[in-house]
Amino acid sequence: MEEVEGERMEREFMTDGRMRPEPDIPDEGLVVPSNEASIEELLRQLESLLRARGEQNWLRGVTAARAALASAEGMEDARSIYASMNRGAGSFADYNVWGEDFDERVELNQPLDRIRADLWQRFGLAR
Repeated sequence: MEEVEGERMEREFMTDGRMRPEPDIPDEGLVVPSNEASIEELLRQLESLLRARGEQNWLRGVTAARAALASAEGMEDARSIYASMNRGAGSFADYNVWGEDFDERVELNQPLDRIRADLWQRFGLAR
């Protein structure tokens, strides 16, 4: 038993010794961003990262994908633009941030890799 703010609470444990999970908390009032809003935010982050690195070539595609989200066929147009950026040798899929040594390159590319993986998943593109 545990005392919390003057009350005694009994913690329940499962047979394997782990604590029993807390009951689900209703999500009333929570706002979960739409997939389109999440994609817009990821594209914004990607645009910012590319600008910070002085990248101009792929920035045009990211900017176009962001602008496409505002059109009537927004999600499909943005998806098509992003997918075409990642096709073939020498595509955006091959782009990386250069560092002097391997560990530095891994660290510098982690945000880029996370954003690309999230966009790929949210756009529903199969690898």
